[in-house]
Amino acid sequence: MTVAKKCDTTYRACHDSGPRRVPIKYLVIHSTESPNTKGAAKRIAQYFSRPVNNDIPPSTQLTVDDLTCYRSVPDNVIPWAAPPFNSAGLHIEQVGYARWSRAEWMQHRATIDNCAYHVALWAMAYKIPIRWLSPNKCKNYLPGITSHRNVSLAFHKSDHSDPGPEGNKNYPYDYFMAKVKTFAAIWED
Repeated sequence: MTVAKKCDTTYRACHDSGPRRVPIKYLVIHSTESPNTKGAAKRIAQYFSRPVNNDIPPSTQLTVDDLTCYRSVPDNVIPWAAPPFNSAGLHIEQVGYARWSRAEWMQHRATIDNCAYHVALWAMAYKIPIRWLSPNKCKNYLPGITSHRNVSLAFHKSDHSDPGPEGNKNYPYDYFMAKVKTFAAIWED
């Protein structure tokens, strides 16, 4: 298993909402809606770093692909990612598509592993419970880990469905959460 432990900080996102004023409670996973090819995470970080044709890009703390990790926003800065979980959330993009099947996502297991590694680090650093938040748990503002899709379903502030629906045929949330727990257990010892 290859995990990008260090994140390249070359490309700083051009948009954010400034310094955090509340504790971090949420870890939110996303998908970039782009192909997972060599250099994909770098291209997303570059996109976050500059507006193109008056397109105001969003921002997240990290973007990962099969081999690399790019940091676009520091942890202590509020990204433009998945309202209302921006001010108290850390966000990570996985290169891939919400429309992918479970089999397609599992072809990029290294991307999911990279995401899980960084989510586990954050969970340990910020004492966030390693539990999956359904839309109802999001509505109750429980601390934990969730998807942009669940934040959208809970609050209807965006129409994003990334990184895909839950279920045996879509994004492998079960695999992802098992990897988060595995990484966290290693560090707890």
